[in-house]
Amino acid sequence: YVGNQGSGNLTVRNGGSVTSSTSFIGAAGSGAGVASVTGSGSTWVMNKANLNIGHDGTGSLAILSGGEVSNAKGYIGGNSGGDGTVTVSGISGGTWHNNGLLTVGGGGTGVLNLYSGLVTSSGASIGADSGGSGTANVSGASATWTDAGDMTVGDYGSGRLNILNGAGVSTGNAHIGRRSGGDGRVDVASGAAWQVQGNLFLGQGDTGVLNILSGGSVTDVNTTTVGASGLMTVDGGSIDTGNLLVDSGIVDLKSSNGIVDTAAVTIQGGSFNLVGGISEVIKSLDIQGGKATLDGGTLGTSLG
Repeated sequence: YVGNQGSGNLTVRNGGSVTSSTSFIGAAGSGAGVASVTGSGSTWVMNKANLNIGHDGTGSLAILSGGEVSNAKGYIGGNSGGDGTVTVSGISGGTWHNNGLLTVGGGGTGVLNLYSGLVTSSGASIGADSGGSGTANVSGASATWTDAGDMTVGDYGSGRLNILNGAGVSTGNAHIGRRSGGDGRVDVASGAAWQVQGNLFLGQGDTGVLNILSGGSVTDVNTTTVGASGLMTVDGGSIDTGNLLVDSGIVDLKSSNGIVDTAAVTIQGGSFNLVGGISEVIKSLDIQGGKATLDGGTLGTSLG
């Protein structure tokens, strides 16, 4: 425990090494913990056990300049009242290996700041539980988050994922606003890229918003589905998806250099709006319900 019921501090540096079982930074409600792992060769290894930052108390972890942390599951802001922050940054970046699920904002408040270095996970949930709030900021050309499972932004809670300034995030399937009560938003901008290896879902439960802004790009290998509570805005960015299904949701293509590239668009009760946008897309356009609106944009299609 680093800050169980009182205040605690753990510093690992200059090639130091710590090995532990399940670990807590800010465990109990009165606990306040601060931990840092800094410098090349400095490690904290949990031996296939979990790491909890801001479990019921307040906790922060900094992984800096070549420092490395490895654990099974990772939890930031686990329980109601918990408040956790993890920062991965520094001149040569840090590395945080989660060999299981990474939760940012379980029932509490969680923040992940990845500015330089690598975060890995096998499944991720940002804003996991009702009442929870999670924010992940991935920013900078040297910032990479590689997720080998499914990523959810706004499961039962409130989730925000910001991918900015040349950063890269990759995952299997992705969900934004997955369940009832979930509120998810993803912004991709300024040379950053989000790669989805499976399917991308927006607004399946409650609000799911995807903003692809100037210089941002999203690649979805299979199908992007915009559900009834989903909104996708392409304003100066681009999305390349195998298929786009507008299922009672809204797709807005606003900027003169915004691009939607897909083999097929199917509209089922929603709306696909081109307002000054360029859509270089579609081998097939199937309007089963809802509408497609062209207002100053260009729809480059080969319909068949």
